Amino acid sequence: MAVEFTYEAPEVSEEGDSVSWRWQVVNNLPETASKVVMTHKLSPALPIAHASGPSAITGSTVTSRWETLAVGEKTQGEITAKLPEDLSGSVSISGRITWKNT
Repeated sequence: MAVEFTYEAPEVSEEGDSVSWRWQVVNNLPETASKVVMTHKLSPALPIAHASGPSAITGSTVTSRWETLAVGEKTQGEITAKLPEDLSGSVSISGRITWKNT
């Protein structure tokens, strides 16, 4: 059991100038998790246009933080990145989550 996260498939805007990912975090532990930190990184590094939830943007990294997540608590958000006109190849997102048991 752990605090777990998932990403939905990315959605590219109709104009083709941005891509968005929806994410969800859930506490599957048998206890409250504290100091939960989720770090989202884009590859290649792209400018972040928007990040929802308790999130801070630093370059192409988004950090989401929660003081506590109760047992079974779910939270979600969305990250949107700008796609440069000269971009070729694929874009991916990866995540890492840490927490403390209370």
